[in-house]
Amino acid sequence: LGADVAGLAVGQRVMAVSSWGGLAEFVCAPAGKVSPIPQTMPFEEASALLVTYCTAWHALKARASLQPGETLLVLGASGGVGLAAIELGKALGATVVAAASSPEKLAAARESGADATVLYPTGELTTEQRKELTAAFKEACGPRGASVVFDPVGGLYSEPAFRAIGWGG
Repeated sequence: LGADVAGLAVGQRVMAVSSWGGLAEFVCAPAGKVSPIPQTMPFEEASALLVTYCTAWHALKARASLQPGETLLVLGASGGVGLAAIELGKALGATVVAAASSPEKLAAARESGADATVLYPTGELTTEQRKELTAAFKEACGPRGASVVFDPVGGLYSEPAFRAIGWGG
């Protein structure tokens, strides 16, 4: 521990952001890049925390400027970044609609705080299926549509989701 470091102690459980060398057994990191973790948090969860939550936070606040009262549509809602987006969206005061490809994945999204869910089909989508998916997104998002679409999935689901965006979204 550096001589001028405050707020951390030798032997304390921490996580750190490292640009390289993070897979090493030991690493030296600047104090400003180190955060304490709870005694009960497994190191595996801590290692993923910064990637998932920082990615979601950057997308929701720095890019989309998500505001209280807005509606957030999260695709891939049961993955790490999707679940983080649900939790952060709720914490920011949004109504959160989660979309995923199985009932089990939607259950995980609801456990993380999703207000509504949409089950989307897997595989190639016909034109009719894309229209049906857009209608399902619009119904779940309500009459104003989605204010923000959080899409870590891309591909087949992007167009139906973007067609569910409300005015100014």
